[in-house]
Amino acid sequence: MAILKIITLINWILISIYGLGVLYILPQQGSGTGHEMAGVGSILKGVTLSLLLLFVWMNWLPYLWTKITALIFLVLLFLIIYYYLKDTF
Repeated sequence: MAILKIITLINWILISIYGLGVLYILPQQGSGTGHEMAGVGSILKGVTLSLLLLFVWMNWLPYLWTKITALIFLVLLFLIIYYYLKDTF
């Protein structure tokens, strides 16, 4: 039972960090000023917000497998974000 609490706590910490990032990008103006990329920014905002809600929902469920799955997806998401941002900073 202690492992479930540890996984849940790690999930909430990662979800909070991801949520702060989502809150940061939501008021930003969408990308793509040309007609080729019109609306891409708002689509990406919708996807990131949907992922945040999915992670919160998966962490609220009482099943261990949903919490472990959410943890795996969150770690993969942060690895992908790190991979694309490592050259920026």
